[in-house]
Formats: sequence, C-alpha cells, structure tokens
Amino acid sequence: MCTLECTLKEAFCSNCGQKKAEELKAATKASVAVGFGSKTLTFELRLFHEESELVCSQIDEVEFELTRLLDKASGRWLLSVPGI
Repeated sequence: MCTLECTLKEAFCSNCGQKKAEELKAATKASVAVGFGSKTLTFELRLFHEESELVCSQIDEVEFELTRLLDKASGRWLLSVPGI
C-alpha cells in the first residue's frame, strides 16, 4: 500500500512530496464532507490518479517521439533551447 506522499509523488510526476501530503491530511481533517461520501471521494481520487499517470506517460511518449524525430532530422541542437 502506497502512502499519501508516495501517491502524490506518482500522481504529479514527483513535483510534490511530504509537505503537500501533510497539508492535504490537515485539510481533510478539517473538511466536513470527508466522512460523508468517503467511498466516492476515494473513487474520484483513484480516477484522478489514473488520469494523471496517463498524462505523464503521454508526455513521456511525446518527448521520446520528438527526440527521435529531431535526431533523424539533424535537429538535436533544438533540445538545448530552454522550453523545447
């Protein structure tokens, strides 16, 4: 079983960690709606996590394909430009 911190790191491609996990835990304890409909919330979070994994894998796929095409067209130098 993955911890909240682990799940957040996976869901956001490691752009999140311990601090954000603690903030989310604190926010959920103060929330009135967490007890009511928690199964629905768990389901929604799982779907969000799966969707974010899909997006991360699609980004990786696009980056790989762009790198392959740039190598093929002698455009590898474009990867050195910030933001590309």
